[in-house]
Amino acid sequence: MKIAKFWLWFFMVVSLNEWSCFGCWEEERSALLQLKENINFPDGKSLSSWIAADCCLWRGVECSRWSRRVTQLNLGWTRDPKLGDWHFNASLFLPFEDLKTLSLWSNNLVGWIENEGFDRLSKLRNLEALGLGENSFNRSILASLSQLSSLKNLNLRYSFLPGKTSIDSHERLSGLSKLEILDFSFNSVNDSDVLSVLNLNDFNSLKELDISGDQFRSLGTINGGSFHKLILR
Repeated sequence: MKIAKFWLWFFMVVSLNEWSCFGCWEEERSALLQLKENINFPDGKSLSSWIAADCCLWRGVECSRWSRRVTQLNLGWTRDPKLGDWHFNASLFLPFEDLKTLSLWSNNLVGWIENEGFDRLSKLRNLEALGLGENSFNRSILASLSQLSSLKNLNLRYSFLPGKTSIDSHERLSGLSKLEILDFSFNSVNDSDVLSVLNLNDFNSLKELDISGDQFRSLGTINGGSFHKLILR
């Protein structure tokens, strides 16, 4: 019986190693090519190196060593500014079921296609880090991001359109109980206190908060979180 179990284990390990060396999942490779096309719409040339058979070797893509599924997409500064605004489409990212990190820094993001907002990323149960810095969203993104309960790290540095500086009550960021690091710096909001924008009392795991460059007049009374680092300027 023990010998049978050993050989079963042996063949499973060998099969896994052979399979993991084969390359990325075909459906994820196809999804990446579709994402590339969307980033380059209408006539961009970015990600020209995305041609090899194994998409785990592509720039900005990292995969699990064992499953060969995509776990990280680091696509900051990818869209050519000459192409104009880019609208987020959540459906392009849903095929990456094991995705843990998504970085879309400085890509001229200004919003999203109808019914394809960031809240739909809640289907990605493993998503822990989201970088959206240096884009141009309106305040409604906060309610959308509040649905991403798995997040531990959220970067919204320089992320909001100039003009409207106060945030309505229904546009607050809340409910992210696992969030440990939040960068909300340089967004020029001037609400009376931090709690009028960020419902920090919901963030029981928050350790680091960066609100430098903002114009809050007070911190308010913060009960949630156990701060190790608070950056004000």
